[in-house]
Amino acid sequence: MFLRFRIPTLWEEFSIRLFWIYSINIFGKSSINPVAKWDGLVYGEWRLFVAQIEGILITIVIAVVGTLICVAIVRIFTTLRVTDREERIGLDISQHGENAYPSFNGMDQ
Repeated sequence: MFLRFRIPTLWEEFSIRLFWIYSINIFGKSSINPVAKWDGLVYGEWRLFVAQIEGILITIVIAVVGTLICVAIVRIFTTLRVTDREERIGLDISQHGENAYPSFNGMDQ
């Protein structure tokens, strides 16, 4: 699956960890792990799976609310979009006062 002696990429690492997290919810057994309150979904217990879904939804809500708060704070100090004129002439010129790629426009002579 993965090449030998290769450092896994972020997506590979994330997918492996996600697989193990959901495997615990589906195949977990409280007799093997005495800390676990419930068994997995395969053993007829749905509460562990619901707790995981609940945690995911709470995380999404916190991320969205946090993002909206950050956007509201930024909007107090500056605009979130540039004007149409600035976009037409190019953001490198309007925002930074310089040409980003002069050689592509023939301006490097």
